[in-house]
Amino acid sequence: MKILFSMRHPGALRNYTSTLKELARRGHHIHLAFMMQDKLGDGRMLWELTNDHPEITSHELGKKTPWRFWLGLARALRFTTDYVRYLTPAYADATALTARAGLRIPGPLRTFFRLPIFRTRAGVAAAAATLRTIERALPLDVWIRDIVASQNPDVVLITPLVDLGSDQVEYVKAARALGIRSALCVHSWDNLTNKGLIRVLPDRVFVWNEAQKREAVSMHRVKAEDVGVTGAPVYDQWFERRPSTSRQEFCAKIGLSPDRPFFLYLCSSQFIAPDEAEFVADWIRAVRSAPDPRVREAGILIRPHPENLQPWQRFDFDEFQGVALWPRGGANPIDASSKNDYFDSMYHAVAAVGVNTSAQIEAGIVGRPVYSVRVPKYEGTQEGTLHFHYLLNEGGGLLHMADTLDEHARALSAALDRTEEDVRRLRSFVEAFVRPQGIDVPATPILANAVEELGGMPRRAPEHLAPWLYPVRAALYPIAWTMKMVRAMTRLSRKRQAQLRPLSVGNWFWKRAFGLLDFLFRFAPMKRFAKRYIVPRVVPHTSGGDTPTEEMVAIPRTLQKMARSDKPIIIGPWLSEVGFELLYWIPFLNWVKTYRHFDPERLVVISRGGVAPWYRDIGGRYFDLFDFYAPKDFRARNEQRLAENKQKHLLMSQFDREILKVVHQHLGARGLETLHPMYMYRLFYPFWKQQMSIGLVDEFASFQRLPAIDASDVVGGLPRDYIAVRFYFNESFPDTEENKLFVTSLLDTLTETNDVVLLNPDLHIDDHWDMRPGRNPRIHTVDHLMTPQNNLAVQTKVISRARAFVGTYGGLSYLAPLYGVTSLAFYSHRERFNVQHLELARRVFGRFRRGSYVVLDTSDLSVLGLALGEQRGPLARLLERSQLDSEQVPVL
Repeated sequence: MKILFSMRHPGALRNYTSTLKELARRGHHIHLAFMMQDKLGDGRMLWELTNDHPEITSHELGKKTPWRFWLGLARALRFTTDYVRYLTPAYADATALTARAGLRIPGPLRTFFRLPIFRTRAGVAAAAATLRTIERALPLDVWIRDIVASQNPDVVLITPLVDLGSDQVEYVKAARALGIRSALCVHSWDNLTNKGLIRVLPDRVFVWNEAQKREAVSMHRVKAEDVGVTGAPVYDQWFERRPSTSRQEFCAKIGLSPDRPFFLYLCSSQFIAPDEAEFVADWIRAVRSAPDPRVREAGILIRPHPENLQPWQRFDFDEFQGVALWPRGGANPIDASSKNDYFDSMYHAVAAVGVNTSAQIEAGIVGRPVYSVRVPKYEGTQEGTLHFHYLLNEGGGLLHMADTLDEHARALSAALDRTEEDVRRLRSFVEAFVRPQGIDVPATPILANAVEELGGMPRRAPEHLAPWLYPVRAALYPIAWTMKMVRAMTRLSRKRQAQLRPLSVGNWFWKRAFGLLDFLFRFAPMKRFAKRYIVPRVVPHTSGGDTPTEEMVAIPRTLQKMARSDKPIIIGPWLSEVGFELLYWIPFLNWVKTYRHFDPERLVVISRGGVAPWYRDIGGRYFDLFDFYAPKDFRARNEQRLAENKQKHLLMSQFDREILKVVHQHLGARGLETLHPMYMYRLFYPFWKQQMSIGLVDEFASFQRLPAIDASDVVGGLPRDYIAVRFYFNESFPDTEENKLFVTSLLDTLTETNDVVLLNPDLHIDDHWDMRPGRNPRIHTVDHLMTPQNNLAVQTKVISRARAFVGTYGGLSYLAPLYGVTSLAFYSHRERFNVQHLELARRVFGRFRRGSYVVLDTSDLSVLGLALGEQRGPLARLLERSQLDSEQVPVL
């Protein structure tokens, strides 16, 4: 038998690996067709399946293009159909689900469906019937039809099918048109209640249990006789599994004491608990305050959700003793090792706790009592979802539910005194919800049998479009054409916006006009004539005399567009060097705020190292990347970004998009604007390449002192008067014996008459490597105060109170003058940095009333000594001058 199995992406294989292997073992050929790339996995599951089972093949992932004419209309129709289901009385309290579905349709359409007629059953039913009729009138997607026809299978399986706006309905339509049997394999426990609708019915719907059968019949119009109850194949793997480690071995691996029981906290998806780390902290405090000392002193293991990145890095584990976060980045259990870790964490735990996650079901299968607590801010994603009630009620219920954290903490005592009744309750739920054919009867063979039975049935008669639907299709053509054009223009506009080439009638015209001029003026004299007499009249010159680039025109237009919106504006993420951030990015943002007034509460800054004080006058909110990423992970992802894009931040990378998605989720906003660093990089790029004068930076940057910072928590333990020093190795100051000797000698000279505070953190966050000098009683360190989340904040505080800063040219050497502190910076290889940056820094900091900026080649210090006299040394003279600078205003 030949089977075509359509999946949204290869990640769906996790739920059907056992079924596919069983069908392959029985000699059937299965061809897998995916709609998109896997957003989490790395292709291991697909590779292992196809490598170990030649009977399993897959369709090459690629772009589908032939059906684009109808795509805009089809997507809008399907999102609208799915939204309408949430207008029914069953979803009256499902505010979070309704809001999520509403995000996928235009605002005017949401307003339309708020009319009184759609508050009635009849109105909603009429709207749903109309939308289903339009769906039937749409032509088939020829790309999908050709896939099905080329495989000519005996049966077409689809999962999940019911994603909001899913195009997988085309597989059902293609199968019906070709006379092939089809079936929906329900992917997960919540799919029939909190996703979209089955818009075109397949021949069979294979569900887990009787609850899902009721959902299929009542919510999706499936006939009861067309529903097959098979159990949950995805969970078969946990019933017979045994731990891969002893309890002592496992506790040693995760860092918990083996002498105490531990509770396992299972994190939920981003939709369910977008700010779960905050709740987990409150939950731990409640457990640590429990009246039962056994609960109070128990270990706690937090297992992050792989798709819900939380700011775990700022989690204070000093406050929470006996708490482990493992695995830190979350893990999708798709291979033997990750499955063993996942199973062992449940097996060795005394109980599991969670908000609302399928992992709670798995913990119940393993035989662990499962607890939860009603969280007011998650009301919409707990009891505001239909599937959550199954955890409370099916088979007597799985969850021990509490109304408050205090009540929950008291209830956890029962987990330490398990009874036969607790075991019976777990077994009853698992049998009703996971293995309805009997707790000892695996679901995988049942589903395989059902697929074989369906595939063995005679082919159905090919389905053709009803004659009365042809006029409907004809009427849809102009709508589809209009939506296609709108979609094409929107995509082009977004693409050009990302390229800083905004789409408008004016630039469309001028582009073609200049194209014509280029054709006419082929000869050099004519081109010079055009450049001299025509271009200046089309676009005026800047004040600096440079011919405007497209970025110089596009960025103001982009800012004007943002100013007209009320959406939050993400500023960043900043992933590059400190030097560019201080010398270009923050001054550019200062100019942005002067060019257009933005409410500070709309501006959300993303950077790293605790630099929120730098942006205090710019944005109202700040996200630190080291709250979400460990330094090692951040460095690896950033290096990958640089390898992909080659040059700085001229383009938005996959890492940028991941960060923006995380921040979007934590903000909970419906839409966002993004002021990405690529705008600044591409704007100033001609200056860096010496194609434009410094007037470009003058026009689009505003250089100001950084806001004052409270340094009392850092400098209290330091000398009253000191020099801040940071030397690190980079391209302009490489790791050579000469440079090491230079720094050693310089520190010796400094410490003869001064205290020195070293700023070298041992964090290895970027590509700058700090050198570590020897011991000296006048050298003080602050690395014990630094964490990834605050390292730049600590260095800023130290520098802001220093008499002077001495160190490697770049980065922090720019920071000192921004706080009125003299900066003395050194390099040894002038050819290895862009002199444009140095010239700009000297020009900018020379205008400040306090804080000199002096940059020297390491070889210049001895020459300077000859000029100043050797009696006191050139460095002493420079530092003496810096003290004068701090006491009086220099004449410029």
